[in-house]
Amino acid sequence: MFQKEHLQEKFLDFLLQSFPGAVLISKDIAFKEVIHNPIAASFLRIQPWETFSYASKPPFKIFSKGLEVTAQLLPMRRAVEFREIIVNEEFEFVWSDGVSKTALFSARPLEDKAGKIVGAIATMEDITTRKQIEEELRASEERYRLIFENSMDAIILTTPDGQFHNANPAACELFQRTEEEICAMGRLGILDTSHPMLNILLKERHIYSKSRHEITTTMVRKDGTKFPAVVSSTIFKDRLGHDKAINIVHDITRLKQVENSLRESKEEAERLSAFDDLTGALNRRAFMKRLEEEINRAQRQKASTGLILMDIDFFKVVNDTYGHQVGDFVLQKFCVCITQSLRSYDFFGRYGGEEFVACLPNANLTETANVAERMRREVEQLEIIVNNSQNINVTASFGVAHLNYASQENMDSFISRADDAMYKAKFKRNLVCISDI
Repeated sequence: MFQKEHLQEKFLDFLLQSFPGAVLISKDIAFKEVIHNPIAASFLRIQPWETFSYASKPPFKIFSKGLEVTAQLLPMRRAVEFREIIVNEEFEFVWSDGVSKTALFSARPLEDKAGKIVGAIATMEDITTRKQIEEELRASEERYRLIFENSMDAIILTTPDGQFHNANPAACELFQRTEEEICAMGRLGILDTSHPMLNILLKERHIYSKSRHEITTTMVRKDGTKFPAVVSSTIFKDRLGHDKAINIVHDITRLKQVENSLRESKEEAERLSAFDDLTGALNRRAFMKRLEEEINRAQRQKASTGLILMDIDFFKVVNDTYGHQVGDFVLQKFCVCITQSLRSYDFFGRYGGEEFVACLPNANLTETANVAERMRREVEQLEIIVNNSQNINVTASFGVAHLNYASQENMDSFISRADDAMYKAKFKRNLVCISDI
C-alpha cells in the first residue's frame, strides 16, 4: 500500500495546488483511488479533490462520468504495469455528450523504499485549442497548396523587395523555367523592369497593399519572348509577421489577339462603310462628314476651303454603247486620273453616279481653279483602252467654289454654289466654271 509517510499530506496538497498544469496521482496500483488538482478536475469535468477510479478493461470508462479515452492503456497504467516512463504522449478524451479534448500526458511509476511500485503520478496539458489551431492551419495550408499547385494562372510568392520564394507549376510553364530558376533570378528574370507600368504597380501596392494592372509586353520568357499579362499583387503577413507578396500573373496574349482582330475588323468595316466599292473614293456620306469637319477646322484656324464638283460628259453614251461593265471601268480610270492631281491632304468622293467632288483644304479660289483646270486637261488626255484594243476618250465638266473662314455660309449652300457652277460648265462641256461668289 502507498504509505502516507512516504508522501506527506501537506507536501502533496502544496504540490497539487501550485503545479501549473494538471496533476493526477494514483495511490494504488489498481487505480481504485486517484487524486488530482483543480486544473485536472476542470479538464476531466469533475469536482475538485473528488477521488475517482477507471476501468482496467476496454472501453476504459473513467470514474463513471461517461468519459472514454481512445488509447488502449493510459500512461498511468502503463507506468504501473511496465515501469514505463511516458513523456508528452498525446491522448484524445471523448465524453458521452460528444465533447472531445486532447491532452499531452506524461507519467511515471511511484516506488517505495524497496523499489516496489505502489502507484503512479501523471501530468496532463490540455492542447485542445492548440490542436484545433494546428488543424485549421493544416487545412488552410492544404487548401492553399491545392490552389497553388493546380491554378491555371501563374502564382509567385515573393517578398516586397522582389526576392522570389515559390513559383507554382503554371508559372514554371509560363516562363519556361524551373521553380528553382525563377526563385534564383527573382524579379529581373521575368520582368522588363524598364516598363513604366511596373513602377505604377509597385507604388500602388506599397500604398494600398494590393494592385492589379495590365503590363503589356513586359513579361519575359526564357527564350526572350515578351507577352502581355494582367498582374495582381497583394501584400500579406505570414505566421511570423513577415511581409510577403502573392503575385498572380495571367497571360492575356490570346485576349490581346482577339482584341486586335476585333479592332482591325471594326476599322475595316468602318473603312468599307466610308468608301465607294467601285471607285475607292469616299462615299457621299463619308465625304459630307469630312467636309463638315474641314469647314469647322478652317473657321477655327482662319483658313479658306476650296471645293470642286465634277461630272463626266456624256457618260450615258458610254454605258449605252459599251455596256455598264465598261462604264464601271471608265469610272475607275477617271478616279485614278483625278486623284493624281490632288495633294496628300485633299480628299475626294463620289457624289452620285458619274458625279464626283474634291475638297482642297487651305486653298484659295485661284488655287482651287488651277487644280480644277489641271484635272480637266488630265481627263481630256486620258486614254482608256477596252477590249484590248478599243480606245475610249472622255471629258468632264468642273464647278469650282471657295469658302472664306469669315463667311457665315453653311455647307449645303457651299456645295450648291459648286454644283451650279458645274452645271454652267456642262452647257459647253469639258470646261471649268467658277462660282459667282
